[in-house]
Amino acid sequence: MNVSGSAPVQVPQQVSTPPPQQAAPQPAPPAASHSSGGCSGHGISIYV
Repeated sequence: MNVSGSAPVQVPQQVSTPPPQQAAPQPAPPAASHSSGGCSGHGISIYV
């Protein structure tokens, strides 16, 4: 029974690890968005 309880505990830890990795990539896309003009407001500011 203890083993069953241990398994669930490990699952949450693994799920917690992926978020950090995705968080890093997200910051990069925003930069591309500015270049593409995705952020019209920000894009205009830069061009001005």
